[in-house]
Amino acid sequence: LKSLPQIDTGSPAVTFAISSFLTYTLFSSLFSIGKAPPPSKPYPLQRYDPIAARAYFDQRLPLVIKRGLQIASTSLGFALSILQDFANNEIDKNSDQRAVELSTLLTKLGPTFIKIGQSLSIRTDLLSPAYVRGLQTL
Repeated sequence: LKSLPQIDTGSPAVTFAISSFLTYTLFSSLFSIGKAPPPSKPYPLQRYDPIAARAYFDQRLPLVIKRGLQIASTSLGFALSILQDFANNEIDKNSDQRAVELSTLLTKLGPTFIKIGQSLSIRTDLLSPAYVRGLQTL
């Protein structure tokens, strides 16, 4: 067998990461003593249940972190474009292009974000006409 790469366990970042993981594992194990196992899906009764969803996602912290990072990394480019438009005072000039980009971004992020975009598309009191037009394509 090949040997695994050596990890510098003396590094403060590695020590912190390992101790955080172990602390989380220990405390979640202690707090789950005497409780029923978490459900196998977020809504086992096929209806909204915040308690079941919390139990489901509390046991899947890496999955939650992964999705959060995915949302953040996917949205970062759009946020930087808006920031650049603001810095160059080109918000109005690029609004049609940014509206199309926002619609594409929400589509990439999935059905929940599409629904949020659809809900925003009727809020002409909150968004500029360009963004309303862009979101109406969802």
